[in-house]
Amino acid sequence: MTRSASIARFGGLAVMALGLVGVLLATGWLIAAGQAKVLLIPVAAAGLLALALTQRGAFIGIFMLAAMDGLPFFDTSRHVASKITIEDVAVATLLITAVAWILFTDNHRPSRLGRMISFAGVLLSLWWTWTVARSWSGENVSLMHAASFGRDFGFFALLLVVLPYVRLTNRDIGVLLGVLTAGVCLFAVGQIVIALGIGQPGSLIHIQRTLAESGVTRVYATMTDLVTAGLAVSISACLLARQRKARLIGLPVAILLTTSTILQLTRARWIGLVVGLLLVSLWFVLTDDARIAATLRRRLMIAIGALVFVGLTVALAAPGIFSSGTIIQRITSVFTELQTGGGTVAIRETVTKTMTAYLGEKWPGGFGFLPPATHYFEGLPEGSIRDSDVGVLNAVMTMGAIGAALIYLPAVAMLIACLRRAPRQRTAPYSWLRYGGAVWIASTLVSSVTLVTFFSASGLVMTAVFLTVLAHPSVSTARQAVHMTTSVRSTPTRVLERPLTT
Repeated sequence: MTRSASIARFGGLAVMALGLVGVLLATGWLIAAGQAKVLLIPVAAAGLLALALTQRGAFIGIFMLAAMDGLPFFDTSRHVASKITIEDVAVATLLITAVAWILFTDNHRPSRLGRMISFAGVLLSLWWTWTVARSWSGENVSLMHAASFGRDFGFFALLLVVLPYVRLTNRDIGVLLGVLTAGVCLFAVGQIVIALGIGQPGSLIHIQRTLAESGVTRVYATMTDLVTAGLAVSISACLLARQRKARLIGLPVAILLTTSTILQLTRARWIGLVVGLLLVSLWFVLTDDARIAATLRRRLMIAIGALVFVGLTVALAAPGIFSSGTIIQRITSVFTELQTGGGTVAIRETVTKTMTAYLGEKWPGGFGFLPPATHYFEGLPEGSIRDSDVGVLNAVMTMGAIGAALIYLPAVAMLIACLRRAPRQRTAPYSWLRYGGAVWIASTLVSSVTLVTFFSASGLVMTAVFLTVLAHPSVSTARQAVHMTTSVRSTPTRVLERPLTT
């Protein structure tokens, strides 16, 4: 190296060092002056832009967590304008970015399942637009207020239309699952800590409210929907994943999320998960490929044996836990409330009767998007035709039975696709997700009578992303789907068709 080159190199390093010192000094001054946000916003924006350009799976995962108020230390439920929250901005940003990916990358033709989901989104978006227009013209509600009142259904429709046309590689899917796993596990730990009274995680997780019940603190948060989905996926990994690494990761995650689900004390989730697991497991064992059925049968027996052993151990160590414990009381309260007509069952029954009485002949199309500020309905909580305790009626009251059917359509179609027998000659890296997807969809359909996973903004964003993942060729084993993903960014076809070692 010549002397002049050495001097030039030294000068460049000196300039970089001075620049770094300047950045550090400016950062320290901003933090000391209480202006950390001034620094955080551009840094975060630059980081997210880099993710959007290089790692789509991480970008989608982060913005899905933001839409569910699941980012640690950053509360996205806060309002940035009138009736607009950071969660809404996150969904809008995800949509805009997805459209940019589609427009500025190579043409991507999704799999048959992806096109099916997108078509279902088109139908729902058309019905949603008609409902907004009908609310404006027939009920004298401004277009902005009507669209805002039903924006969760609009977000769901648009995400269904757009996301299947985004090119995602196998690595993108893996990173997406990793980000969501980290987010849901962090929330579950915080929720368990609060439920058992061990401590307060502070802003590590975000909750809407809490309720003390028989010594356990119930946590109400939008992230509980992701706990249910994560539990179904982790159980699927434990039972059907061929990769040993996936099973080793899935086991502790399943234990953690099972504990979280139990401590939520939400009976509808318990019933839905049990029904979903029983029906889907029975279907896979009886109808799927012989290898998959045999593997599932063997591992289910091991899991059931482990549960029985744990149950007997707990019963011997604490004999009274199954007779007077909080969990047992919560389970038996279902039968008590049904017999006596009391508790939350009575409240839901009253609201349901009032809503159905209002519906009258409006069952097919509903009332439209009528916010209580402009149309107050006597006898309903807060005068609103939407209530978080009546599940599917949120869709029926606004968009009618037709709208509710259009919301269910992509989920039911994907459930049928997941239950379809896998081709013997082909495997995909995440084919085990078919089982978890079927369990989650079945359980959510059962619990949708009272829960709003399919009828809330956070739940619908999660549903759209989950359905997109299930339609991806790394989950599906369709030959056509594998062919379609071959591109510069996608994993070569030989990786998708290479058998995975047990």
